[in-house]
Amino acid sequence: KNESKINDGLDSYPISIRSINWIKFLSKNKINDPLINNILFKHVKYLKSNIEYHILGNHLLENAFALIFSGYYFHDKSLYNKGKEILFSELDEQILNDGGHFELSTMYHQIILYRLLDLIALINYNNWRGDNLISYLKKITSKMLSWLNNIIYDDMTFPMINDAADNICPSPKNIFDYSKKLKIPLKNIKLSESGFRKWRLGKAEILIDISSIKSSYIPAHSHADTFNFELIYDNKPIIIDPGVSTYENTKSRNNERSTMFHNTININSKSSSEIWSSFRIADRANVNVLKDENSKIVVSHDGYKKLKCVHKRTFTKNNYSFEITDLVQSKEKKIICQSNLHFNYNFKPILKNNIIQIDNLDIILINYIKPKLIYYNCPNGFNKYKKALKLVSNIDSSSKLIFKLK
Repeated sequence: KNESKINDGLDSYPISIRSINWIKFLSKNKINDPLINNILFKHVKYLKSNIEYHILGNHLLENAFALIFSGYYFHDKSLYNKGKEILFSELDEQILNDGGHFELSTMYHQIILYRLLDLIALINYNNWRGDNLISYLKKITSKMLSWLNNIIYDDMTFPMINDAADNICPSPKNIFDYSKKLKIPLKNIKLSESGFRKWRLGKAEILIDISSIKSSYIPAHSHADTFNFELIYDNKPIIIDPGVSTYENTKSRNNERSTMFHNTININSKSSSEIWSSFRIADRANVNVLKDENSKIVVSHDGYKKLKCVHKRTFTKNNYSFEITDLVQSKEKKIICQSNLHFNYNFKPILKNNIIQIDNLDIILINYIKPKLIYYNCPNGFNKYKKALKLVSNIDSSSKLIFKLK
């Protein structure tokens, strides 16, 4: 009865998600209740007047999705046109040339991609608007499908890159099945602008991260993970990006976004980009790609410029091995370089004489100083953990990892 009371305490992001869910539910169950529709319409009107321009990124896309869904549901051109305006602008900015979403989270990539498939289905099955939106959506969706297809592993699992967790987004299999039903063509666009590379070596799959922060004005879901990597062997995750367990502003959140929680090098126990609050990053590392070939990648970053250090990492693929060489060039005498490798909780690696033995893999540690295996809390979804082992070791300014596949 009182619109101000209905709108009291509303938040645009939950409104976006709830509106879509309600419209799906009401439509599927053929419910046409004036009271429900009235409240839903008031909420959508509030959303239209409170677009999340102050947050941007995936929030803006969710606002656009909800407005288009609501435009179709209520046959309201103003809602539809506003959603379409935001969608065209944001997708052009947020989807990179290789199809990746610019926040570089596999989880959010899949959430957005599934929403786009929903929009295509909505337009296909409802003869209301006859403009050019659907051809544009199919073009963007095809690019995003390509990126997802290139980033996932052979067993259809996805890496927990940046902010990502299990059981939150639709699975890659569900997404590809959905896209086939909608007859969306699957392109094969080489990984490039997003900063990820994927190598295959026998039964091994190697994901390499040489990206800078792409969404420079909204790094909320980014981590200080410069030169991180993952190693999958025989469809089993061996070395992993653990992902996240929380968005709360806690020690766990700061730790899970830190360089120390990724498979790379930190200096003086500091992160390569400064992590603060739950969704902030400052003094960010800039990546310089020196060589980018099929079997050799050479990169450096300046994330430790305050320590007068440059970290250079070389990834090399040989016939039977994969190597990572690290070189820390410093003008400071008192620096401590440390390497971390995070193992999946299903494995118990054995460390002996600077060689890690795990499954059918030997990892040879060169210039690693007193390496040790310690337990860490590996995220297993939001607010869930499993004990797993990680390698922690100080290293010389020049060091190497050699992964020998059996």
